[in-house]
Parts: sequence; structure tokens; C-alpha cells
Amino acid sequence: MNRYWIKMLNLVLVVGILFAYNTTLEHRTQAEEIARLTAELASSNLQLAKYAEKTDNRESQEQPVESDYVDGVYQASARGYGGDITMELMIEQGMMTRLNILSAAEEDGAYLQMASSMVKEILRQQSVEVDTVSGATYSSIGIRDATAKALEQAKK
Repeated sequence: MNRYWIKMLNLVLVVGILFAYNTTLEHRTQAEEIARLTAELASSNLQLAKYAEKTDNRESQEQPVESDYVDGVYQASARGYGGDITMELMIEQGMMTRLNILSAAEEDGAYLQMASSMVKEILRQQSVEVDTVSGATYSSIGIRDATAKALEQAKK
């Protein structure tokens, strides 16, 4: 009789552990999906903001800007936390006007989402010399290094 209760207790423990594990996996999947969608939304919002700023700048700009960069779209990759991060950079009138994360398949979604906030800062400062994001350092370095490689391609 005692063995019966021990077996039942073991069965209940195993089922409880499996349930907890499955729940944890579901929460992680949801968090990664939220991070991915948030990053996509932030990228879309950034593109809209840059378009509006670019339109305003074109109207107020009377003289062309001297730049070391050739207008065009450039792509480059660099190592992030979990794998390569590929960035796409658009240069217009010698300035960085758009910067997108094209792929980061092996990156952790939460780290990538945190690091993607530096894209706006790179465009604002027109420089890759921006601070990395604390807690997502390696993903930030991947974004920065890939952008720097794309800028190298754009040099005259």
C-alpha cells in the first residue's frame, strides 16, 4: 500500500514538472514573438519618422550637403549574440536615412529587440559611434559593426 502512494506521488510530480516545462516554453515563445513584432513595429515607425524628417529637410535645405558617402542602399553582416545580424543602410543626399535589420535568425528575440533601439540613435547622430544597449551588448555590437561595414561600402 505504501508503494502505491509513492508511485502515485511520483506520477503527480512528473506530470507537474511536464506541465510547468510546457508552460515555460509557451511563455518564452510568446515573449520572443512579442519582441519580434515590437522590433518590426519600431522599425516601421522609424522609417515613417525618417521619411517625415527627410521630407521636412528637403523643403528647408537649400544647399546640398557635402558627404563622404555615395547615395544608395548597402547591406552588411556582423556577428551578434547568437549569430549574424544583417543590416540594410540607405544613404540619400550623403546622409543615412534608413537603417533596417534584414535578418538575425539566430539572435535571441529579447536581446535583439533591446538592441534595435540603437538604430534610431545611429540615424540621429549620423554615426555608428553610439553606446551599446546594456543587457544586449553583443547584439548591439552586431548592429553597430554591420552598419559600419555598410558605411564602408558607401564611401566615395
